[in-house]
Amino acid sequence: MTRYLIGRIAQVIPTALLVSVVVFLMLHMAPGDPVAVILSAKAVAYTEDDVIALREQLGLDKPLIAQYLAWVGNAVRGDLGTSLYLRRDIRPLLFERLGATAILAAGALLFALPVGIIGGVVSSLLKGTIWDRLINAVIVMGVAVPVFALGLF
Repeated sequence: MTRYLIGRIAQVIPTALLVSVVVFLMLHMAPGDPVAVILSAKAVAYTEDDVIALREQLGLDKPLIAQYLAWVGNAVRGDLGTSLYLRRDIRPLLFERLGATAILAAGALLFALPVGIIGGVVSSLLKGTIWDRLINAVIVMGVAVPVFALGLF
Protein backbone atom coordinates (compact mmCIF):
# COMPACT_ATOMS: atom_id res chain seq x y z
CA MET A 1 0.00 0.00 0.00
CA THR A 2 2.81 2.40 0.89
CA ARG A 3 4.59 1.59 -2.36
CA TYR A 4 1.41 2.30 -4.33
CA LEU A 5 0.90 5.58 -2.49
CA ILE A 6 4.49 6.70 -3.13
CA GLY A 7 4.07 5.82 -6.81
CA ARG A 8 0.89 7.85 -7.08
CA ILE A 9 2.46 10.82 -5.33
CA ALA A 10 5.46 10.56 -7.65
CA GLN A 11 3.08 10.81 -10.63
CA VAL A 12 1.67 14.08 -9.30
CA ILE A 13 4.96 15.94 -9.73
CA PRO A 14 5.38 15.57 -13.52
CA THR A 15 1.65 16.06 -14.01
CA ALA A 16 1.66 19.30 -12.02
CA LEU A 17 4.73 20.49 -13.94
CA LEU A 18 3.11 19.73 -17.28
CA VAL A 19 -0.13 21.47 -16.28
CA SER A 20 1.80 24.52 -15.06
CA VAL A 21 3.72 24.74 -18.35
CA VAL A 22 0.49 24.44 -20.38
CA VAL A 23 -1.29 27.10 -18.28
CA PHE A 24 1.70 29.45 -18.48
CA LEU A 25 2.00 29.06 -22.25
CA MET A 26 -1.75 29.53 -22.74
CA LEU A 27 -1.56 32.78 -20.77
CA HIS A 28 1.23 33.97 -23.05
CA MET A 29 -0.56 32.88 -26.21
CA ALA A 30 -3.70 34.83 -25.36
CA PRO A 31 -4.42 37.52 -27.94
CA GLY A 32 -3.55 41.11 -27.15
CA ASP A 33 -0.74 42.76 -25.26
CA PRO A 34 -1.40 42.78 -21.50
CA VAL A 35 0.66 45.94 -21.05
CA ALA A 36 -1.40 47.81 -23.66
CA VAL A 37 -4.63 46.58 -22.04
CA ILE A 38 -3.53 47.70 -18.58
CA LEU A 39 -2.38 51.11 -19.77
CA SER A 40 -5.43 51.72 -21.96
CA ALA A 41 -7.73 50.85 -19.04
CA LYS A 42 -6.44 53.94 -17.25
CA ALA A 43 -8.04 56.07 -20.00
CA VAL A 44 -5.02 58.34 -20.27
CA ALA A 45 -2.49 58.69 -23.05
CA TYR A 46 0.65 56.64 -22.52
CA THR A 47 4.09 56.78 -24.05
CA GLU A 48 6.54 54.11 -25.16
CA ASP A 49 8.47 54.77 -21.94
CA ASP A 50 5.33 53.87 -19.96
CA VAL A 51 5.07 50.59 -21.89
CA ILE A 52 8.74 49.75 -21.27
CA ALA A 53 8.47 50.61 -17.56
CA LEU A 54 5.36 48.47 -17.05
CA ARG A 55 6.89 45.55 -18.99
CA GLU A 56 9.89 45.74 -16.68
CA GLN A 57 7.70 46.01 -13.56
CA LEU A 58 5.67 42.93 -14.59
CA GLY A 59 8.78 41.02 -15.65
CA LEU A 60 7.57 40.71 -19.24
CA ASP A 61 10.91 41.98 -20.54
CA LYS A 62 12.67 38.78 -19.39
CA PRO A 63 13.06 35.58 -21.45
CA LEU A 64 10.08 33.19 -21.36
CA ILE A 65 11.89 30.58 -19.25
CA ALA A 66 12.84 33.22 -16.64
CA GLN A 67 9.21 34.39 -16.54
CA TYR A 68 8.02 30.80 -16.06
CA LEU A 69 10.50 30.07 -13.26
CA ALA A 70 9.55 33.31 -11.47
CA TRP A 71 5.84 32.51 -11.91
CA VAL A 72 6.20 28.97 -10.51
CA GLY A 73 8.48 30.16 -7.70
CA ASN A 74 6.00 32.81 -6.63
CA ALA A 75 3.09 30.35 -6.79
CA VAL A 76 4.97 27.79 -4.67
CA ARG A 77 5.68 30.48 -2.05
CA GLY A 78 2.02 31.50 -2.07
CA ASP A 79 2.71 34.87 -3.68
CA LEU A 80 -0.06 35.05 -6.26
CA GLY A 81 0.61 38.68 -7.09
CA THR A 82 -1.72 41.63 -7.36
CA SER A 83 -5.06 41.78 -9.14
CA LEU A 84 -4.64 44.01 -12.16
CA TYR A 85 -8.34 44.84 -12.02
CA LEU A 86 -8.84 45.52 -8.29
CA ARG A 87 -5.22 46.50 -7.52
CA ARG A 88 -5.27 44.28 -4.41
CA ASP A 89 -3.27 41.25 -3.29
CA ILE A 90 -4.76 38.03 -4.69
CA ARG A 91 -4.55 35.93 -1.51
CA PRO A 92 -7.07 37.94 0.55
CA LEU A 93 -9.38 38.02 -2.48
CA LEU A 94 -9.32 34.22 -2.60
CA PHE A 95 -10.00 33.90 1.13
CA GLU A 96 -12.91 36.36 0.88
CA ARG A 97 -14.63 34.06 -1.59
CA LEU A 98 -13.68 30.78 0.08
CA GLY A 99 -16.85 30.72 2.21
CA ALA A 100 -19.21 30.98 -0.76
CA THR A 101 -17.20 28.34 -2.62
CA ALA A 102 -17.37 25.97 0.36
CA ILE A 103 -21.13 26.44 0.64
CA LEU A 104 -21.56 25.74 -3.07
CA ALA A 105 -19.34 22.64 -2.89
CA ALA A 106 -21.14 21.33 0.20
CA GLY A 107 -24.52 21.83 -1.47
CA ALA A 108 -23.36 19.96 -4.56
CA LEU A 109 -22.02 17.14 -2.39
CA LEU A 110 -25.23 16.92 -0.36
CA PHE A 111 -27.13 16.54 -3.63
CA ALA A 112 -24.71 14.21 -5.43
CA LEU A 113 -24.07 11.71 -2.63
CA PRO A 114 -27.65 10.54 -2.04
CA VAL A 115 -28.45 10.55 -5.76
CA GLY A 116 -25.29 8.57 -6.54
CA ILE A 117 -25.73 6.07 -3.73
CA ILE A 118 -29.40 5.46 -4.47
CA GLY A 119 -28.70 5.23 -8.21
CA GLY A 120 -25.84 2.78 -7.62
CA VAL A 121 -27.88 0.56 -5.29
CA VAL A 122 -30.89 0.49 -7.63
CA SER A 123 -28.65 -0.18 -10.62
CA SER A 124 -26.91 -3.08 -8.87
CA LEU A 125 -30.15 -4.60 -7.58
CA LEU A 126 -31.83 -4.40 -10.99
CA LYS A 127 -28.76 -5.38 -13.05
CA GLY A 128 -29.51 -5.89 -16.74
CA THR A 129 -32.98 -4.34 -16.62
CA ILE A 130 -34.21 -1.20 -18.34
CA TRP A 131 -33.78 0.69 -15.04
CA ASP A 132 -30.12 -0.28 -14.88
CA ARG A 133 -29.55 0.92 -18.45
CA LEU A 134 -31.50 4.12 -17.82
CA ILE A 135 -29.51 4.97 -14.69
CA ASN A 136 -26.23 4.26 -16.49
CA ALA A 137 -27.31 6.41 -19.44
CA VAL A 138 -28.16 9.31 -17.12
CA ILE A 139 -24.78 8.93 -15.38
CA VAL A 140 -22.89 8.90 -18.69
CA MET A 141 -24.80 11.95 -19.91
CA GLY A 142 -24.14 13.75 -16.63
CA VAL A 143 -20.42 13.08 -16.89
CA ALA A 144 -20.31 13.99 -20.59
CA VAL A 145 -21.99 17.39 -20.22
CA PRO A 146 -19.41 20.16 -19.73
CA VAL A 147 -19.42 21.87 -16.34
CA PHE A 148 -20.11 25.30 -17.85
CA ALA A 149 -23.25 23.92 -19.53
CA LEU A 150 -24.46 22.41 -16.25
CA GLY A 151 -23.92 25.78 -14.61
CA LEU A 152 -26.57 27.29 -16.88
CA PHE A 153 -29.27 25.15 -15.28
